[in-house]
Amino acid sequence: MTESTSSHPKTDATSDATDAPLPNVGQVLIVGRGQFAQDVKALFQSTGIDADFTIVTSYLTALAHAQASHRHPEIIIGSVQGLGDLARSTATQLRKFSPRSKLILIAAPTERQQAKEAVDAGFDMYLTEPIGPEKLKTALLSNLKKAQELAHAPEPETLLGDIDLVSQLLEDQKDISDVAMQILRQQSGIQSAKFVKNGKMPLGSVSTIVRHNSRCFGMLAADQDTPMEFLEGWASWLAHWLSLQTKMQGMWKLAMSDPLTGVWNRRYFDIFLKQLLQRAQAERFRVSVMVFDIDDFKQYNDKYGHAAGDEILIHTAQLMKSVMRPHDVIARIGGDEFAVIFWDAQGPRRPNSQHPTEVRHIAQRFQQAIVTHQFDKLRDEAPGTLTISGGIAGYPWDGSTAPELLDKADQIALQSKRQGKNALIFGPGA
Repeated sequence: MTESTSSHPKTDATSDATDAPLPNVGQVLIVGRGQFAQDVKALFQSTGIDADFTIVTSYLTALAHAQASHRHPEIIIGSVQGLGDLARSTATQLRKFSPRSKLILIAAPTERQQAKEAVDAGFDMYLTEPIGPEKLKTALLSNLKKAQELAHAPEPETLLGDIDLVSQLLEDQKDISDVAMQILRQQSGIQSAKFVKNGKMPLGSVSTIVRHNSRCFGMLAADQDTPMEFLEGWASWLAHWLSLQTKMQGMWKLAMSDPLTGVWNRRYFDIFLKQLLQRAQAERFRVSVMVFDIDDFKQYNDKYGHAAGDEILIHTAQLMKSVMRPHDVIARIGGDEFAVIFWDAQGPRRPNSQHPTEVRHIAQRFQQAIVTHQFDKLRDEAPGTLTISGGIAGYPWDGSTAPELLDKADQIALQSKRQGKNALIFGPGA
């Protein structure tokens, strides 16, 4: 690499620049193998440049280095031949991770046209072999000045990162795929990246499976000039995060649901009711809480066994779910004690709204369903012997907080027991 140099017209250096002192160069990242990389390093050293040199074997490795390094190289230099047909995507991705680096290519005379196209695609300049120290010095002087001026410019906008994904996972079990894709585009430079859960791939794209172990989440697609190996690496990254989301959702469901009946548990009930009442206060809608248990449940459990008791609990929860509205919430909050939250999903109360009437109708339908239901393990005593007793309290008249409302409903439920069981009593606000 001696004797002469040539560069793209837009990056020509002036001939008298060789008399100027060389600017300070921090790190030089050389992309190449074997003798080529050693020749480039020796060429830099022959100009008197004092720099730290790092050698990587491919532009893909250079991308990984630029992403992982806290100290971005001032110069990234490699051969045109190593780019193949990926000049634009390589330049875009290098710019994303190392925006202030000067991207320089070395080209054989027969590669001049390809080198010009690479500069048009985003590289700063190219040098045509053979290259001598003085010509390299001239090119560096003319092209590093702008890089050093940029070093004093304000830092680019902070990119999103893993902490944003963790925050999304912890906030109400929200889906992380949109945030993950935003991070992927920012950090990979693949602006065309698209996560396709199902359906057709975008036209003119390459794609790879987003899969972790045996679980397939969809496809990651991008423009056809995106390196497949690079895309596969980001698909693996996305798959790991989606797998973590799936596991966390499963753990959350286990923590918030009753394993026997499949309905929500006391923990979820308390959280949901507290949040719902805050919303009801702001949006002015009614909430009713119904607390009920199964009359003489212990006698059935003792007489027919725990399997029969479990069947009663499971079928009771299923019957309640069959008559209540999809947005209402049922939870098992004790042994045979259940609570149901009825609320107006449509928001603020409208004139002549029928919330109390609807709740009364649902509760009475459930009471009748229990009485007439055939419980297989109760044998000849079903139907007709199993009943429930409960109480219904309403926000805001019977209580303005979750504990107050639940306590009021529980007190009314005890009153229904004292009145002979198989009774539902409605509080003043229900």
